[in-house]
Amino acid sequence: MKKEYRLSYFIGGILVGIIVSYYWASHLAFDKVKKKLLSSTLLIEQRFPQVDTNQIQYKPPVFQGNLVSAIEKANKAVVNIGIKRQVRIKDPFFDFHDQFFRDFFRDSFEEFSVREFEQTSLGSGIIISKDGYIVTNEHVVRGALGIEIKLLDGRSFPAKIVGSDVDEDVALLKIKSLDLPCAILGNSDQLVVGEWAIAVGNPFGLNHTVTVGVISAKGRELPGVKSFGRIYKGLIQTDASINPGNSGGPLVNELGEVIGINTAIVAQAQGIGFAIPINTVKKAIDKFIEER
Repeated sequence: MKKEYRLSYFIGGILVGIIVSYYWASHLAFDKVKKKLLSSTLLIEQRFPQVDTNQIQYKPPVFQGNLVSAIEKANKAVVNIGIKRQVRIKDPFFDFHDQFFRDFFRDSFEEFSVREFEQTSLGSGIIISKDGYIVTNEHVVRGALGIEIKLLDGRSFPAKIVGSDVDEDVALLKIKSLDLPCAILGNSDQLVVGEWAIAVGNPFGLNHTVTVGVISAKGRELPGVKSFGRIYKGLIQTDASINPGNSGGPLVNELGEVIGINTAIVAQAQGIGFAIPINTVKKAIDKFIEER
């Protein structure tokens, strides 16, 4: 019986020794790993010091930064043009759609079948001089009884037409003000297909809307597109979105220079807009100033 107890104590002692040895060995191994991890962390911190995220300043990619800068330059000089016109339309219900009625009462009632009303429309323009010269499309101001120019800062001015060219669809306006922000006119002869194109204007009355695309083609002619006897030739094509109300606003390059005046769209398609090259516009402006 005593031998059995001694054997039990002996075996128990061995087990305790094994457990203590295992624990001690594990503790030593953990200390070594911990020291290695701490030294590795210290080495990483030395090589890659921690950065205070509160001090980080976001910088957009280079191309995005260029576009933002270009838009800021051009947008200050873009104006909203409000036009008032007197419009005459024939009342479609006056003759009851009856040819006999129309022929019989032609002399007596023809003057009453036409109604006149005042129409207000919107367009865009670009200030090209500090003393108030503004360029836009001729079709924007054609037949205007009154023209109101609204600036980015909210100020409004009446404007008068200095000159207009129906064939080129260019008009020059003037407001009485000084020290206005004005656009930088570029050189449309140096355009390259594929470069950035930024359209700024007031589509559907949404002031100072910006859309971005590229120059899709140069020297475009719009066959079958005739307005007041004009045929558009030599236009810049772009996929920057152009909508009603954009007419007369600038097409800008990534330097913020005006390279064209937004003019027309293909109604049946998306992403096909056209602008008059700024070099064509410059020639028209020079002519208006000389003839003034």
